[in-house]
Amino acid sequence: MAQVAALPPAHGVTVIQVVPKTSPQSQQTDDLIDTLRDKVIPGAGATGHVGGVTAISKDFATVTGDRLPLFVATIIGLSFLLLLLAFRSLVVPLTAALMNLVAAAASFGVLVAIFQWGWGLDMLGLGKEGPINAFLPVIMLSLLFGLSMDYQVFLVSRMHEEWVHTKDNARAVRVGLAETSRVINSAALIMVCVFLAFVLSGNSGAATAGVGLAAAVALDAFILRTALVPAAMHLLGKSNWWLPGWLDKALPHLAVEPAEEPVQAASEGPASAVHGFVRTADGDPLEGAAVTLLSAGGRQLDRVETLADGSYIVSVPGPGTYLLATTAASYGSIARHVAVTDGPLIHDVELAEGEVDAVN
Repeated sequence: MAQVAALPPAHGVTVIQVVPKTSPQSQQTDDLIDTLRDKVIPGAGATGHVGGVTAISKDFATVTGDRLPLFVATIIGLSFLLLLLAFRSLVVPLTAALMNLVAAAASFGVLVAIFQWGWGLDMLGLGKEGPINAFLPVIMLSLLFGLSMDYQVFLVSRMHEEWVHTKDNARAVRVGLAETSRVINSAALIMVCVFLAFVLSGNSGAATAGVGLAAAVALDAFILRTALVPAAMHLLGKSNWWLPGWLDKALPHLAVEPAEEPVQAASEGPASAVHGFVRTADGDPLEGAAVTLLSAGGRQLDRVETLADGSYIVSVPGPGTYLLATTAASYGSIARHVAVTDGPLIHDVELAEGEVDAVN
C-alpha cells in the first residue's frame, strides 16, 4: 500500500506523488515500481514515467548489473593479454584470472554476510542491514584487480627469472615464493589496515567498501598468492611456461624485467675465482658471513660463507666485471664491483658494525 497525492497540472503535465509505506530498500518498494511501470501506467492509457530517488537507484542498479559482466570480461581479458606478453605463457595468466575471480567472489560474500545478513554489523556500529550500493562492485573490482595483478606480477616475475636461468620449475617456484612472499604480505597488511580505517569514517558506503576491499586483499595475498598460486604452479610443472610456437612468434616481446647484460668475459677465458678475508674494523675475522657473487644483470653465480679465519673463495665463470656482496649479522652489508682478469683475484672485505653500504 502507498499514499498517492496528485499535484495541480501544469502545461498538460500532471505530477503524482506516490509514497510507499515500506522503506526504499525493501523488496516491496522495488515491486511497487515494477507494478507502476508494467501494469498501472499502461493500463491507464496514459504516457507516464516513474522517477524519484528510489526509482533512479533501482534503474542505476539494473544498468550496472547488466554491464557488470562486460566490465569483468574486459578487465580479465586485458590482464590476461598483458601477462601473456610478459611471461610468454598461457597457464600463468589463466591462473591469475581464476584467482582474481575467487578473491572477488569471496569479498562479495563477506559484504553480503555483514551488510545484508547483519553478521557482526553491530560491532561496526553502522546501523541495520540493507542492500549494497550498486556502484560498489565496480569500484571494488577495479581496485582489487589492480592490487591482485601487482602481487601476481611481483611473485611470478621472480619465478620466471629463475626459470629462464635454470629451467627447473620446482626451484623457480621455491625461490620466487621465498624471495617475494614477505614483501607481498607486508604490502597487503598495509593495504588491509588502510581499508579497515574506512570503517572509522561512520559513512555506510565507505565502510562497506573498506570492509570488502580489506577482506579481498587479505584473502588474495595471504592465501591465494602465497599459497594456492605457488602450489598450483608446482603441480603444473613445466606446463606453467608452455606457449605454442606459432603464438610465440606472433606475439611481441614485452619483458617485465630489463634484459640481463651479458657478462663481460672472453669466450676463451678460463674459469677463475675471487678469494680473500672478511674482517671487522678492528681486524678480527668474521665467521659465517655470506659472500655472494652476482653477474652484471643481478643473477647469482655463487654464494659461500666465511670460515673461522674469515676466509672465503667464490668461483668465477671467466674474466669480466662482477658484483661481490658481503653481509653478516649485526655488521650490515656491503657490495662492490670486482674486475676479474685471467687469474684469481684477491679481495678483502671490511665490515663495520651496523654498516649498510651498496655500490652505485
